[in-house]
Amino acid sequence: MLCISLYLITSLSVHVISSKTYYLAEKGKLGIDHILSRATLSCTEDCILFCDGEKAVTANYDVTKGTCVCHSVYPEMLSLVTQANSFMYANQVCRAAAGFGYVYNNSAHFCYKVQTNMATWLKGREVCQSEGGDLAKLDTPEKRQLMREIVAADGANEYFLGATDMAEDGVWRWTVDDTVFPEYTKRGHSKCLEIEPNLNFDDTGCHNEEQKYICDISLQ
Repeated sequence: MLCISLYLITSLSVHVISSKTYYLAEKGKLGIDHILSRATLSCTEDCILFCDGEKAVTANYDVTKGTCVCHSVYPEMLSLVTQANSFMYANQVCRAAAGFGYVYNNSAHFCYKVQTNMATWLKGREVCQSEGGDLAKLDTPEKRQLMREIVAADGANEYFLGATDMAEDGVWRWTVDDTVFPEYTKRGHSKCLEIEPNLNFDDTGCHNEEQKYICDISLQ
């Protein structure tokens, strides 16, 4: 599509807007994104040119609204993700839970907490929900790899995860959104999911065993 530049006209509408804070999990501290300017523009190319003129580091263009926002930090620092042609701060939700000990992993797009106080699966889920999350849903290779690294580093403990086949024997579903976990289909009397020290998934009791568990807060 041809980009018809409106830069000279729309740049008159620019104004400085307030800064935003974000949680930089890798460094365990807050950072500041100075949102330098905002403008209504016709295309991405105009947004890039405009933000270059504003001495910005990152130009974010929302094609659904025609808005251009100029930021003072690199997108990987903000963990920016694209959803439906618009940008959002993926880790802002996780930052709000930092006080509970949650951290954000950028490569896995995962806000999680390793709970080392042992509990039953049901009690662990209750704790996760009280903090705004649920037992962990490992629905991507990146999340699974991260959890395997955590469990491998521990070396001796099993961890509860957020899947169960209580509704239908052998059909395992993630509790947070009731979606099917097709890679695991084991049938039996044990109805709750865990990851073992050997990094395999297994079923376990929901009521009568206490162990560590992993919570996560949905960022979708």
